[in-house]
Amino acid sequence: MPLQAAEKRPLTEETLRGQLGRLGETDLELDALDNRLEGQVIVPVSELNRLRRELVEKVAADLQAKESINVAAVYDRRTSTPPVVHRRLAALEARRVAEPQVEKPLLTVLCRSTEQIEAALRMGISEIYADFEDIRRYKDAVELVRGRGYRADAAPAQILLATPRIQKAGEQGFFKLIENAQPDGVLIRNLGALDYFKSSPLRRIGDFSLNVANPLAAELLMGEKLERLTVSYDLNAGQVLDLLRAAPPNWFEITLHQHIPMFHMEHCVFAAFLSDGTDHTNCGRPCDTHRVELRDRVGLSHPLKADVGCRNTLFHAQAQSGAAFFEAFRKMNPAAFRVELLLEDGAETERTLRGYQRLLAGTSTGPMIIRELNLRSQLGVTTGTLAL
Repeated sequence: MPLQAAEKRPLTEETLRGQLGRLGETDLELDALDNRLEGQVIVPVSELNRLRRELVEKVAADLQAKESINVAAVYDRRTSTPPVVHRRLAALEARRVAEPQVEKPLLTVLCRSTEQIEAALRMGISEIYADFEDIRRYKDAVELVRGRGYRADAAPAQILLATPRIQKAGEQGFFKLIENAQPDGVLIRNLGALDYFKSSPLRRIGDFSLNVANPLAAELLMGEKLERLTVSYDLNAGQVLDLLRAAPPNWFEITLHQHIPMFHMEHCVFAAFLSDGTDHTNCGRPCDTHRVELRDRVGLSHPLKADVGCRNTLFHAQAQSGAAFFEAFRKMNPAAFRVELLLEDGAETERTLRGYQRLLAGTSTGPMIIRELNLRSQLGVTTGTLAL
């Protein structure tokens, strides 16, 4: 449209910036403005708004076309990596170099009973995750750590509470119970929890179920202001090292010891076989008083655990350890290594933690720990290969 001469308020660069820079509902911002208007002219505000909307739509379409990539291609060396991925990985590499290195990684412990928490405190563990079937008991766990977690030669122990692995509509009350227990932090296991606690002052650590398996996923989640991320159990040892080379290692926590969770299901075996009820309102909660194991064809009995949402997880009967790969991981300077407990009593907990404390202190080796504790030497759900 032809410009009209201004009688009172000619169009200035300040006015143009004010109207064209109104991008608050987008991820864009106005950087530079090239004003080539000559003379005292005026343009209706409605026309400036229309031009701004057209510009935003065009830029958004261009960005979407450039970002429409298969992120999985990052790890597929048989395919060519899209240029935008190259740029993002290069930026991550620069950030990796700039991030401070971890001089002494933490040893964290995930406990599923108060007896395990008590043993962890006796062993001087400074960071404890609690993962209880009944999250109403979380408050007691917090009080236990606050009351007994102080050592004269160390900072007070901290406790972080695990969210359920899955969150469905209407289950935000679980998060409120965790919040009301007043822990030091939260172990985030699903995107609902990530959103719920995004404005919380509590520490937030992403768990394995966020499935961080490549540096771009890690970058995305760390952008949500998580303190660190647990590496996905889908990765074998070699792939974990690839991840630590591609992104800042101080973003990551590696689970060294665990009974691998083989599957997670909505069906409740406890209610189906140990109760005449139909759901949690009338089943009598047999999961509180009974221990259920599923025996496989070779005679191994795999423990079954229920969570607060009555979902069941089947864990492998034998604990596995990535201790054989510890030295390779340690050289990459990750933030923390984790020991996950399942049914261990206090004495077994102390014995296990003592072994891994020696490993981190350099007074024992991975193969020694595996033999001593009678563990399967494996990391994650697949073996893979790693030359040591």
